[in-house]
Amino acid sequence: MQYKEFLEKVQAIFETNSDWGDKFENDKITIRWTSGGMQGGNCYGDDPYPISPDEPRHFVALDKILEEIAPKVGFLEYKRIERECMSEAYIPSEREYYGNYTKYSGKSLDLKGLYDLLVEMGHLCTE
Repeated sequence: MQYKEFLEKVQAIFETNSDWGDKFENDKITIRWTSGGMQGGNCYGDDPYPISPDEPRHFVALDKILEEIAPKVGFLEYKRIERECMSEAYIPSEREYYGNYTKYSGKSLDLKGLYDLLVEMGHLCTE
């Protein structure tokens, strides 16, 4: 499987397994979740109060990609994929009026790195 075909398959998997705010662009999949902020401020003088952060999300898209493209990936290989292909992602905060804002955290999956690693591990054949 060549990289272009891999990306097409990954995009199809992503489109059926992504949540609001997830992105597939520049050979990366990025997920996000709310990590804090303030809400409730308004023009009537009410003070904003903290937003409770969400739990960090599990990267479901990676599991689905491996399930469909390389189902024989073992546990230690999976841990290596997480270590070498995933990274923290910068997600800009959303600023609103009256002191309200939302902060996000996120993770990115490097698809070229994933492809190369799956080839190296013998789970994908490039011929």
